[in-house]
Parts: sequence; C-alpha cells; structure tokens
Amino acid sequence: MKYIPTPPMFLMCVKRIIMSKKIFQYVLIAGFILFPVVAKSYSIYDTTLDIQPNLPTTTPITTQDTISFVLGGFFATGGFCVPTNQCSPPTVTITGNNIDINFYSTTPTGDVTQALVPFSFPTSVGPLTAGIYTVNAYFWVDNTLVNVVGPPAANPVTKSFTVVEDVLAVCTDGSGSTLDTDGDALLDCWETGGIDSDGDGTPDLKLYDVNKDGNIDTTEQADPLHKDIYLEIDWMAQHQLDPTAIANVIQSFTKAPVTNPDSSTGIRLHIQADEVAVAHNDELTFVPCTVAVSSAPAGTPDFDSIKSAMFGTAIERGVGVKVLNAKRLAFRYALFAHDLSIYNQSGQIPGYSGCAEL
Repeated sequence: MKYIPTPPMFLMCVKRIIMSKKIFQYVLIAGFILFPVVAKSYSIYDTTLDIQPNLPTTTPITTQDTISFVLGGFFATGGFCVPTNQCSPPTVTITGNNIDINFYSTTPTGDVTQALVPFSFPTSVGPLTAGIYTVNAYFWVDNTLVNVVGPPAANPVTKSFTVVEDVLAVCTDGSGSTLDTDGDALLDCWETGGIDSDGDGTPDLKLYDVNKDGNIDTTEQADPLHKDIYLEIDWMAQHQLDPTAIANVIQSFTKAPVTNPDSSTGIRLHIQADEVAVAHNDELTFVPCTVAVSSAPAGTPDFDSIKSAMFGTAIERGVGVKVLNAKRLAFRYALFAHDLSIYNQSGQIPGYSGCAEL
C-alpha cells in the first residue's frame, strides 16, 4: 500500500465535488478501497539488543574483548534510513559503568510501503575494565525518540553484562600461547590448579565436586592428559533424571573413539545432576530452535531465562559472581523438560523433551 499526500487544498476540492455532484461519492469510496491512505509511522516493533561475545553464549566478556552491540527490530513501513544507506553513525557515551548508545535513522521520502521491515544497527566498544555494566540503547528518528511497540515496549532497551579479568594470561607458556594438552577446551592450568576468573591469582573454582559431597575424588578431577567434559543438568518439575540412564551415558562416553595424550581412548563425562529449575509446563522455548517467547502460549518458560537464573548450584549462586564466571568457562548446561515449543503450519511438533548448549 502507498502513502498518498493529502494537502488541505485537495481535501477542499474533493468536498466541493461531493457537495455539487453526489454521484462522485461512489467513485471516491471505491478509490479509497483501492488506494488506502497509509500514514508514515515512526513506531518500531519488537526491539532486541544483542551483546557479544557473552550474550547469550556462556563465555564471559573479558578485559581483552571488544564488545559488539546490535539493536534489532522492525520499522512500521519501508523507506527508513538503515546503516547500509548512510545513516548517521551511533554515538556511545560511557560514564562509569553506564553505557548510553544512540542509534539514528531518518524518515522515508516519497511514497512508502506498509509492511514490517526488519532493521539491525550495530556498534562496538571496548576493551573495558572489569565490572558490571548497564547499557541503554536509544533509537531516534529525525532526532525524535520513537515509540516502541513491544514486547519489550521500551526506548531505551536496557541490558546488563559483566566484564571479568582475562584469565588466559595466567595459563600461558613462555611464548604467550595457552596450553590445552588434551584439546578438551579446558586449559591445563584450570585442570591442575583451578580457574581464576578475576585474575587475582587465587582460584575461584576447582574441577570439580560433581556429587557435592564436599570432596573432589579422583574420578571427579580434571586431567590435562585426558579429555574431560563437565555438564550441569537441571530439570523441570516431574522430569527428574534417571540415575541409571545417566550412568549409561557416562559409560558410553568412555568408549568414544578418540585418543588422548595418556595413550588411552574415550572421554570422561562429569555430570552434575543439580536441581528442579522451573515448575512443570507442557512447553519450553529454546530460541533459535523454537519459536520466540512472545509467540509461545502465555506462561511458557524460556531456556535462556532459566539458565540465567539457575546456572550453578544454590550455594554457588549465593557465593557470588566470581565462582559462577569460573564455572561458565568449564561447564556446559542442559535442562530436562516436557516438550519444546516447536511449531509448523499444522501446529506443535511433539517429541523434543530436552535441550542443552554445546
């Protein structure tokens, strides 16, 4: 549909024609059906703010990282300025641990098509010092802060993230290369001495008391000469883990046809069966493998939200961010649930009852 300018003189002429010759009224009504007037809308829809490298991934941002921010969403009509056609560049202001980012666009010129048009506006900052930061992303059209139709119905879009000290600096050899002899993505120094997430010289987490009995026995310890995988599993109420099934999975990994520096084969899978993370629900969203939360039935829990709140044991969450940041470097996370919110044209596709980040 097209935007049609309607200046006052045009409206006045139309009024006079209708008054003098009523027969034209039917022609005008038909004309508006075929060529509806579409006002240019300054609203934007469904804004999102993506922060990398740590949201939504599990690796924390360190003091060595450049941090990218991407504001996404939809315009109400086509024709707006986007980064590929010479929009004004974003401006970034950092005051203490507060980051304000202003993204700019301009209104269309001429006729516009009525349609939701996706946009993506990027910028970056950093490296930053260690700390917890809040970023506020504002969106302006013609220097006016525009209305946002949710979710979330907010301008600015606000998120927080944590920057930690670069822990790799204490895990390098004389040439500056990091050491991971067995290639399991767990650095040798983490496996032998623990993980120092803030770079203060004191390990914040040692790998790892999986059964939570207060001791790290030989079967739980990481080995720099043999591949280890650490996995925390939570579950939805009524979907607790079957210990026999877990033991069988662990045994299967020991038979994996991979070689190790200690001349043996197999992978040591360490599973921490932790806790009930969410009340029972027939569905779970796990974007991008499922529909978004906003498209699922009301009250549907979301994997990323659950992980953000429940990763780590209750004790680890109570100790503070250093332990959790260390654990994120070493652990994968899985959630046993009832079913995923996966749909096709005929409705839900059943049969997917768990999800994990690999």
